[in-house]
Amino acid sequence: QVALLAALDLEQRSESPDLIAYEAASPVQYTASRQLGRSARFRIEVVTSYRFTCALTGYHRRRSIRQASSRLRTSRRSAGG
Repeated sequence: QVALLAALDLEQRSESPDLIAYEAASPVQYTASRQLGRSARFRIEVVTSYRFTCALTGYHRRRSIRQASSRLRTSRRSAGG
């Protein structure tokens, strides 16, 4: 529940007695679960922001690796590298 609430960015709104008791009883596990959910939310936000395209190579899941490497070489040449 902790990871799910963190992934959905609802952890501040949840004041469930069960979750409060879980945090008090197992602070290390609570923190790990919370971090797992936050990490999942971050990955979803970043991947969708880049529209499933690699920021470094330009590889897109619908393009071939050859097209992505060609794009990378072209951008290096235009940057003087």
